[in-house]
Amino acid sequence: MTETQNPPGKNHLLFWITAPFLILIAATPFYVAHAWNFHNIVVAALLGIFCVLLALMIYDAQKFWWAARSVALLLFLLCAFYLVSQILHGFQTKTLYPDGIKSPMSIPKAVKAFLIFGLPSLGYAVFGNTLFSRWQKKVAK
Repeated sequence: MTETQNPPGKNHLLFWITAPFLILIAATPFYVAHAWNFHNIVVAALLGIFCVLLALMIYDAQKFWWAARSVALLLFLLCAFYLVSQILHGFQTKTLYPDGIKSPMSIPKAVKAFLIFGLPSLGYAVFGNTLFSRWQKKVAK
């Protein structure tokens, strides 16, 4: 066994620190939802799935490699949904900035989120590596 490998009874300190917070985050929709309509059910289910996948990824990233890709895919879908919803809202209101220049949601902000978070997440979900992992392989040679 090399120094970089953990012993069989390895201590998952980060997992045990984050697990209570992930449980609270996953349970939040069940306490704050006023009515259980389709939207609230979908949000609660996706948040629960996201927290479970994140916990598996933190527990053992090599064993649960698919969990990291699934989290990246969920992040891509969230950014894509945000972009599409802002574009549709912009067509309805005929404006790029719904509530003025300091609006928390707008089409340009949705495009930025999609380009900064969505597309790299899609790349990781599909190909399993990032631009930085390619650089690291080139530097290691």
